Amino acid sequence: MKRKSFSLAVLAVAAVSLMVLAGCGEESIVGPGPQTSLAENQGIAAEDITWIPWKAEYLSKVLTERQRKEIQDELSLSAQDPERALEKRGGWPTWGYACENIKRSQGGTVGDYFWTLGNMVDIPSHAFPEGSRWISVFVAYLYGEPGVEFGPDGSFDKDVRVTLSFACLNYNGNPEDLNVYWLDESTRLWVLVPNPEIDWNSKTVSVYVNHFTRYQWGL
Repeated sequence: MKRKSFSLAVLAVAAVSLMVLAGCGEESIVGPGPQTSLAENQGIAAEDITWIPWKAEYLSKVLTERQRKEIQDELSLSAQDPERALEKRGGWPTWGYACENIKRSQGGTVGDYFWTLGNMVDIPSHAFPEGSRWISVFVAYLYGEPGVEFGPDGSFDKDVRVTLSFACLNYNGNPEDLNVYWLDESTRLWVLVPNPEIDWNSKTVSVYVNHFTRYQWGL
């Protein structure tokens, strides 16, 4: 009888051990803790972010969504000669907008601290295969929210340096609490930009990206 009881106890311990091992094996695959949602992995819905508006004194210096679209449409229709399209509409500079023809062999900067409110992009040499490319910066109301958009769409062979200003934001809290988000066009979700370089003197942050998209500030 004792031998039978001992055998049953051994079997029970073995069964518990197998269950623990199975649990550990499963945990090693999915990782500890609860599973995160797709939105947390891939981005955040716009309605879940508190967007930061422009300061009132900057409102006359940013483009409306309609103005931004009009400029983009003109450049698209005149893809072979954007410079002529700019001349027809009065040329550049214009508040909230900049456009430059960047040569592949030289690279260059589009935007500045004046006309584009501290928002700009630095293109290194040999960042794209063609001989030259027109690069645009739009500081605008984008779908009802302030933001900065760079164009044209497409990827670069090297990372480009995007600089965004928080000096024009209507925000009195700690700048370190501000987040920069970029829009994932494929999911329509907003992705947090990690580890931006903060320049406290110019009140800007810089990030390195290999493609253009839209950027906005939020909490």
